[in-house]
Amino acid sequence: MYRLCLSDEGNMSGPSVESGVPSVANVSSVGNDVIDGLVANVNEVNFSGYFVCSISLWHKRLTRTNVKNIEKKMQTKGMLKYDTKDFEKCETCVKSKFTKKPFPSVKRNMSLLELIHIDICELNGILTRGGKRYFIRFCDDSSRYLHVYLLRSKDEAFDAFKRYKVEVENQLERHIKILRSDRGGEYFNHEFDTFCEENGIKHERTSPYTLQKNSLAERKN
Repeated sequence: MYRLCLSDEGNMSGPSVESGVPSVANVSSVGNDVIDGLVANVNEVNFSGYFVCSISLWHKRLTRTNVKNIEKKMQTKGMLKYDTKDFEKCETCVKSKFTKKPFPSVKRNMSLLELIHIDICELNGILTRGGKRYFIRFCDDSSRYLHVYLLRSKDEAFDAFKRYKVEVENQLERHIKILRSDRGGEYFNHEFDTFCEENGIKHERTSPYTLQKNSLAERKN
């Protein structure tokens, strides 16, 4: 008689009870007569008698199904009956049911250049005639006016910001107060931070995986 076991991943394995007989994992290397005998012996055995484990383990094997579905399989599939009280709370299921609260709409009453949204996007891998691969956007929160500059690489973002700052401050006779960006590495260099400090610009960086905080720039994608 052969004993079949299920691992945590649900794979069948395990050696035979009788000594000198090929295991289930190596049965493909023996003749057809042995295989036929093995199948006959296996069919005579109640599989549920060899799959003794906890209901929590069956919950993981059955793709995180709920306890009621496991109870139905106990009745229809010949599984052993388990006490549902022994079911341990599944950490994966708890995390998958976490929800985010909706971001409330914000009404801003700001003046020109008080808040600037900045974001970099790739041109879908297509180069322009000048060999530019990226573009950077500067969007004023008050007027929603948009400035776009083409870049060869992301490290040119700092130079593009200096060009934008000189242009808009000269035209509007105002100064940029707040710059809001995501947490991209192109905004974390020392020169960028030093430039903002010297010009009195507050650089706000959004939290990871929260595009809503910089939604005005993200929607332009």
